[in-house]
Amino acid sequence: MRDLNISLEGSWWDTLLYKGKLHALTPEGDWAVYDWDALISDLETAVEEAARPSLRFSFRASNAIKNGALSRQVVTKSFEDIATLDFVVSPKQLAKYLLVESDISDAFPSTSMNMHYDRMIMSSQNGVHVEYVNSEQPGEHSLKRISSIATRQIAAAYGKIACAAGDAGLRQLDLHLEQGFKPAESEGYELSGASCDACDWMYQNISATSYRGGSYLANFKRTGETFELEKAENAFNDVEGAEIEKIEFSGSTVLTDGIEDDSSESVQTLSWGSHDKIYKVSGNTLSAFRFLNSGKRPLLGDIELPGCTSEIVSVRSALFGVIIEFDEAVVVVKGDGSLVQFDGEPVNIATFSRSRSYENQLHLIMDDRVQVKSLNLAFEAEGFYKKQFGSKAPVDWFG
Repeated sequence: MRDLNISLEGSWWDTLLYKGKLHALTPEGDWAVYDWDALISDLETAVEEAARPSLRFSFRASNAIKNGALSRQVVTKSFEDIATLDFVVSPKQLAKYLLVESDISDAFPSTSMNMHYDRMIMSSQNGVHVEYVNSEQPGEHSLKRISSIATRQIAAAYGKIACAAGDAGLRQLDLHLEQGFKPAESEGYELSGASCDACDWMYQNISATSYRGGSYLANFKRTGETFELEKAENAFNDVEGAEIEKIEFSGSTVLTDGIEDDSSESVQTLSWGSHDKIYKVSGNTLSAFRFLNSGKRPLLGDIELPGCTSEIVSVRSALFGVIIEFDEAVVVVKGDGSLVQFDGEPVNIATFSRSRSYENQLHLIMDDRVQVKSLNLAFEAEGFYKKQFGSKAPVDWFG
């Protein structure tokens, strides 16, 4: 399997893919929505027919094998047949796919973007804002502020928004999905007052990362009870009747509880969690541990990085592996332990680990372009499900 790349020329602040649409923020505080499916479909017609499934799988349907739209054999063969691995889209070409543009300067500059049940959620130093998005009929948007607390990163699941608010700690906002779309401003709920620079969901729990050390886990209990999502005005049919499980906060614990600390006091460490794994960088060694409900944290493996903990700017995990941003480079540790390095200092980094169709994409937002990279692993199902780095593959990922 090969890695493919699309360069979107132009100046951007951040990007997000959702239901066939590319949501892109400009440095001027505009929110532009593009028809991503149409763009990729047109790129497919520019390559030989036998190679087209590789583009479809890479950029707009990473779940195509799982849902039966493409076969594993067809996709594997298409990657062998494709002659061009890099594609360039000029500003003039991209403009043809523009659907709508809105002024969102009140929420700019944003620190992160999430989409959850058709709600666009943006965090910034001005707080957290939300807007309902109808991807079938996109229109101009006016974000509503639901929290005034400066927020560095958000992560949404179970109808809730985890908010990494720096020295204000880890907080939680509720989208009140059972009420349709009726945003109201609130300070939310403080899960922990300990410093929190980034956050992610680990099943029903929230991992809180501090780049100064002391990462922790906000634990939630699954209740077995559900509530039905109330359709917002002009909502899609695909959310009608959707049920969301209720979860209850049960306290915080140290993220690395159960992991033996074999590092010396002189070596700086950084830990974070995502989905089914906990990661720890000690010096220049990255270790991965399985996160089990039993409390056990078996070591899956470790690898040497080209930089050390003190040089790390940000970390995150995706289906294809672990992404570590250093001062002047971004390093991806793929699921098989191989390293891919991208030189340069990005304005922003975007991944879509909770999406249905874009799990294999990494967006590096540079000063003059967005590098849309599809990072792919060999179709060896056993190795993919048991990989050391990166999130657990969805059930029946290989069809």
